[in-house]
Amino acid sequence: MAEILGILAHPDDDVTIGPLLAHYAARGLAIRLVYLTSGQVGVNLVGSEAGDALGALREDESRAACQAYGIAEPLFIREQDGTLATLPTARFLSLTRSLQDIIQRERPRALLTFGPDGYTRHPDHKAVCSLVTDTLLRWPESDGQPPELYYMALPEPAAAALVAGGFPEGGLCWTAAGHITHEIDAADGLDAALEALHGYRSQFSPAEMAMLVALQRDLLKGRVALRAAFASVRPRSPRRTLIDEVR
Repeated sequence: MAEILGILAHPDDDVTIGPLLAHYAARGLAIRLVYLTSGQVGVNLVGSEAGDALGALREDESRAACQAYGIAEPLFIREQDGTLATLPTARFLSLTRSLQDIIQRERPRALLTFGPDGYTRHPDHKAVCSLVTDTLLRWPESDGQPPELYYMALPEPAAAALVAGGFPEGGLCWTAAGHITHEIDAADGLDAALEALHGYRSQFSPAEMAMLVALQRDLLKGRVALRAAFASVRPRSPRRTLIDEVR
C-alpha cells in the first residue's frame, strides 16, 4: 500500500515532483509511481536502443530514480508511448478500470498527476490527466471516499525565468499563484531528486540537465507546487504540507 501514489505518462515525468517524493519518503511515507507507458518512442542520447528496447532502458532508469528517492519499485502499464491521446473509447475506459484497481489496492491518501495543461502540453500528459480525473469522477460510492487528487503545477515566476534563459515558451505551462493550493518545502529532498534526474541520461542532454537542475535548485529551491483538482475555492495562501507528518 502507498500513502502517496503518482500516476504519470513516461519514465522521467517524475523529475517535476522529485524533491517531494524524497521529502516524504524520508519521513517514512510509502510512495509508489505508476507509468502508463515505457517511453518507447522517446529519444535515446546514450545508445542505439529503440522501440521496446528503449522502453526497457527507460524503465531501468525510472527504477534507479525510485531508489534514489527512497520509494517503492514503480509499476508499468506499458501502453504504447505517443498513443494515449487517441485511445479508442473502449480502451480508455478499460484503462480507467485498471487505474481504479491499482488505486483501490494501494489505498493512497494523496494522488498526484498532470493537470489539464500536461505541464508541457504533451498530449500523453494531458491524456493521463483525463484518465486519472475520469477514474476518480467515476469512483464507486461503495468503495468509500477516493483519495485527494492533486495536479502538478509550475509557478509562473519559475516558468518566466526558464523562458528568459532560453527554454522554448511553447513547451511550458505555468500556473498563476492564486490557483496553487499547496507549496511543499521539500528542499531536504533536493539532493536525492537531482541524483534521480541525472540518471535519466537517455532523455536529457547535459544542457537540458543543467536547465532542470537550475529550475529545481536555484529557481524553485526544492519547493514543489500542486493544485488540488477539486478545490471549490482558491485558498488565501498555499498549504505547506500535503500529508500530515505526525502519524
